Amino acid sequence: MEEVGEVEEEEEAAAAAVVVAAACECCGFTQECTAPYMAAVRARYGGRWICGLCGDAAGEELGRADPPISPGEALDRHAAVCRARRASVPPSPEENAGDLIAAVRVLLLRRLGSGGASSPPPPPRRVVRSTPSSPRRGVGGAADASDAVVVAAASVALARTGSCFAALLE
Repeated sequence: MEEVGEVEEEEEAAAAAVVVAAACECCGFTQECTAPYMAAVRARYGGRWICGLCGDAAGEELGRADPPISPGEALDRHAAVCRARRASVPPSPEENAGDLIAAVRVLLLRRLGSGGASSPPPPPRRVVRSTPSSPRRGVGGAADASDAVVVAAASVALARTGSCFAALLE
């Protein structure tokens, strides 16, 4: 007879260890939990399943409410905030996968330049140069008078002094 009791206990322990994904009734967040944990949360919040984040937020709402409110009222206030937040957020890609695919297709066509007449022209390409685009100086001297000043200033030597600042020698 004792073996039957042990088997039932093992089955209950196995059932308690089964992990289930449950969605929060406030924010919609999905959380993995066991059946005993879910039962404890439902008992604490009047039969409602809420995630740990919403439970903490409802506790904060309880603490700052003046005059004091019931835990159910705090949870209702938090649930209203969550509903307003979810209503203002754009739908997830899973809900409108066709729209997302169409938008990516349009972007790719524009990028590849085959978007048709309705697409804007591609941005002008920048030319990358490995040499400067300023006028070159000749081997013997400057190209014009303004370059002569630059060459003369570049030929001034810096002298070492006792301080940390270098002095220009003329």
